[in-house]
Amino acid sequence: MKLRTTAALLLALLAFAGCAASPAAPTEPAATDTAPAAAASTPAPTATPNPSPTQVPSDTPTTAPMTPSDLFDKVSPSVAFIETERGSGSGVLIDDGYVVTNAHVVWPFTEVRVVFPDGSEFTDAPVLAWDLIGDLAVVGPIETDISPVTFLTDERLLVGKDVYLIGYPGEVDKFPQPTISRGLVARLRNWPAIDMTYLQTDATIAGGQSGGVLVSDRGEVAGISGNFFPDTSFALVASAQDVLKRVDGLIAGENVDGLGRRPVLDEAEADTHHMLVMSDNLASQSFTFNGVKGEEVEIDVDAVYDYAFLVIDPLGQIVAYADDTETGTEHARFDAEHDGMYVVDVYQFENHPSAGSISSTAELTPLMDWDDRKRPVIGEAIPGNIDFINDIDPYRIFLNQDQEITVRVESVMIDPLVMVDMEAIQEDDDEPPYDDDSGKGLFGMDAEMSYRAPADGIYHILVESATNSETGGYFLTVNEAQAGDPTPMAPEPTPTPIRSAQGNMTRYESEGTPTFRIDHPTDWYAVSPSSATAVLCRFVTYCRATTDEQVVLLIAEERLADYNLGDITLEDYAALTQEVIESQPGSPEVTRSEVITNTRGIPLHVLEYELATGRLRAVRLMTIHKGVAFNATIIMPAVPPGADDSYRQSIEQQHRRMDAIIEHMIDSFLVQD
Repeated sequence: MKLRTTAALLLALLAFAGCAASPAAPTEPAATDTAPAAAASTPAPTATPNPSPTQVPSDTPTTAPMTPSDLFDKVSPSVAFIETERGSGSGVLIDDGYVVTNAHVVWPFTEVRVVFPDGSEFTDAPVLAWDLIGDLAVVGPIETDISPVTFLTDERLLVGKDVYLIGYPGEVDKFPQPTISRGLVARLRNWPAIDMTYLQTDATIAGGQSGGVLVSDRGEVAGISGNFFPDTSFALVASAQDVLKRVDGLIAGENVDGLGRRPVLDEAEADTHHMLVMSDNLASQSFTFNGVKGEEVEIDVDAVYDYAFLVIDPLGQIVAYADDTETGTEHARFDAEHDGMYVVDVYQFENHPSAGSISSTAELTPLMDWDDRKRPVIGEAIPGNIDFINDIDPYRIFLNQDQEITVRVESVMIDPLVMVDMEAIQEDDDEPPYDDDSGKGLFGMDAEMSYRAPADGIYHILVESATNSETGGYFLTVNEAQAGDPTPMAPEPTPTPIRSAQGNMTRYESEGTPTFRIDHPTDWYAVSPSSATAVLCRFVTYCRATTDEQVVLLIAEERLADYNLGDITLEDYAALTQEVIESQPGSPEVTRSEVITNTRGIPLHVLEYELATGRLRAVRLMTIHKGVAFNATIIMPAVPPGADDSYRQSIEQQHRRMDAIIEHMIDSFLVQD
């Protein structure tokens, strides 16, 4: 077989000839902050226009500890069973008809079912507010004659003493009764980020117990349960006094966690069809729709480039995923198995601007993610939120070369993972430097990493859930690196740009013997494996393309002895290459074939030809040195027969620009021992 690379590459080029240009990106619609309305419950809760903050009763201890039976009888009537389509948890009744629970018990539902031990049922109790940083939520107000609980005013009194956990672990009954378990308070811990105190106890928190209460031996509520560590057999329970401070703010309508009302839905833009605009491979657009159990839903995403989407049901499960094509339409059809809010998340694999569209049989409402593209300030903590499973929040920050930063992500709701990725370096996009649990923190799951910038530029700080199955708030802090911080991580530094009349250039240099090198524009990037252009890259040593993939550079090195051509001259090699080209389907036309010598004294054969009935133009630069053939091929659109004047002028202008770049590449062409 002769010139295997040339023949295979020519066939790939013919297949590639149908690739289209990137469409212009339309203007993104303006977002409006519209919160979902809470519906009335049954029995109907009484809405309070301006609820007053909860009143903390004074600590009036009894003369002696109560028996477990007596304190259970005192507290348990006020401990509620809370149920959503996703699962169940516990809650506690406080003043003015409000029920306090953990945010992760009720998120993202706006209505929940609340049941008390006496059988009182509120089937559609409204969720008033969430604190997605402190993992708290307020349900209600509801109308009930049940007495609210009494709170302990100083949790320090409990260290070394017995406590009791009351809640609804692992319930399957429709009208369950609470349970009680005993433990000991070992110590107090503090989370400085929100100044929240936690009681460490060996009282077991099982599934469904979240939102339950930790009670002193005098029948006073000391904390709201939420986190248990099976590997260490202890739980951390948020201090009731600190919880009430944040709950008072939630009831008063304050933005306690700094996140605003989540999710943020642009309900004015609800429609069955939307335009999609993506800036790069970190961009995504999300939508919600109200699913009805048994309803058939069909969704289509149409784009020139490689898009994909997934659908998440109210239980947080992925019910549809579409990524079947590299261009054109992605389609999914599924039956809704639950009533409630579904999320559709659309993203692309290409690292350049693009546009597309989405259509659905269900009316889609844009879901606004306010964390995306925020710019953190050195030394300041900012709140963020993983709004749905698989959500990734990309932040942008400018760093100077060799600047070292330490990035920390703290959370009680998710196990955070953080990554740092330089925008201009595509080589590390698949595996950027990252950290999961190095930050330790209150729950041992905080992420922390130090990073050294290899060059001046924009960097992405990416925050996500390490399990991809959690939602919730976090704090992101970026500081200048200090002594004692983790060892800085960084990708390999990028080469210093080569200045030229045609802009900044970077250099390809082979690792073999002899050594071959050639310059090309710095902004010609590595081709994504999911791109249509990737078919060309399989046959060559090195592959780069412009951001719109309209121009592609292919570099191949062939050891001629492998083809029994060890003694062939450059002229004969070029003639054989031309013969292979002209023998391919579609009758490629060679328009230029000549030998030149560049300014470095390197003899080159320049071969120019058109493919696919004039749709593609290729310029190949070839030389031979010590039995190795070096090829650099530049591919670009050609002017097809019948093209209108506007398109012809556009392509001809591109050719003039490319011809100047090719002249620089010819002069940079160098082969040496």
